[in-house]
Amino acid sequence: ALLAYEKVFAQNTEIFSTCNPDDIEAALIEYLRNKEKIEPTINKDKYKIKFSLTTKGQDENVQTTTMVVRILKVDDKTSCVEFTKSDGNNVLFHEHFNSIKKEGLNFANDAVVAA
Repeated sequence: ALLAYEKVFAQNTEIFSTCNPDDIEAALIEYLRNKEKIEPTINKDKYKIKFSLTTKGQDENVQTTTMVVRILKVDDKTSCVEFTKSDGNNVLFHEHFNSIKKEGLNFANDAVVAA
């Protein structure tokens, strides 16, 4: 079931789409498996995907960023793909979000919802 989107505060880590939520979810999972080489945790009932990405810093320290992506219903034509950081560094979270948005979900980033 597609849960309702509620604009609580501007996150800037969300995209809006007129694409089918199943297509968005499939594209994200494929991106994570093929590009990032990770297996996400998928909640089949709620359009919710959880995963962790690791980044090796200049000092060879590995940093893990854990995030949850939910696809929410805005209206009959539009969905929101919401990225939330559950653990990790804010800067890295935004870098990962921007990469996924550009590389994995570029086709889906096709709508604008007024605040």
